[in-house]
This record gives sequence, structure tokens and C-alpha cells, in this order.
Amino acid sequence: MLFDIDEVLRTGAVEKTAQLDCDSIASENVQVKDIDKVEVQLRAFADGDVCITNSHVQTTVRYICSRCLSQFKEPLATDFQELFTRTQAAADEAEEIHFVKQGEVLLDPYVEQAINLVLKLKPLCTSDCKGLCPECGTNLNEHTCNCTVETIDPRLEVLKGLLSGDESE
Repeated sequence: MLFDIDEVLRTGAVEKTAQLDCDSIASENVQVKDIDKVEVQLRAFADGDVCITNSHVQTTVRYICSRCLSQFKEPLATDFQELFTRTQAAADEAEEIHFVKQGEVLLDPYVEQAINLVLKLKPLCTSDCKGLCPECGTNLNEHTCNCTVETIDPRLEVLKGLLSGDESE
């Protein structure tokens, strides 16, 4: 999504809406199966030599549950702000102001960064997801299994021999 800083500085304000493809987010994040087109609503206004952009982003993300590996969709929405300027002096004053040589700015990387910051790190299809059986791999949300899972801490494995009377080392 391109927008022209010079237009904002000249007119005082600009509003723009666009849809973006952010497929790279799904390829970079193993918990994301895919992401719908991202709708971006941009409001930009001038404050002296600085162009302030306020953006609202919304889309739908298809996650892979970190427990049961099933896919589920969830809406995602976030807001972010970026500051741009055409003068090096204004950019030097504050770290958060981006210096731009040309008049047009590509907002796609900023949109992707905003989305990445709000993505779930360990997405769950439901808060009470039971996950997969560690023995047979059955999705315990859909079916039950008859596997008995006996987990013994490997550090305490030696003590198991004491209980059975086997004292071999």
C-alpha cells in the first residue's frame, strides 16, 4: 500500500483504504496456516514537517492449534501509528520518526509488523483443548482412547527399581 507524504503535507490530511496480501506471515510462522486479505484503513495528517499515520488493520487468520493440530479461524484487528518526514533534521530529533527521501511510502512492512506483534504464539482451538494422545495420536477432543500413559521423570527412574526390589545399577 503506497501513500504519498507530499500529498499529506500539502493537503493536511489523507484517508485511504486498501486490501493487502500478507502471505509471507503464514510462511514465516509455523502456527499460522494462512491469512485472508488484510484490510487497511489509513488516516494520515500533517504536523509541521512530520506526517503522522494512524492505521487500523483487520483480517482473519487460520491458526494451527498447538495442542491438537486442528485448524481454526479467528479474526484479528489492531491499530498502529507511524511517523514519517522528508527532512533529515526532524528524523534526527526522534528515533520513531522515519526519514523518507522520496514522496511515496510503502506501508506493507509496517502492516506485517503490526500483525506479527498481535499473532498468538501458542494458539489453542479452545481454552480447554485436550490435545493429542502421546501414545496413539488420537485427537482427544474428538475421540477417547484406551492408552495408558505412564510418565516417569527420567531422573527418578532409578527409584522405580527400589520399589520393585530390583537393585541393579
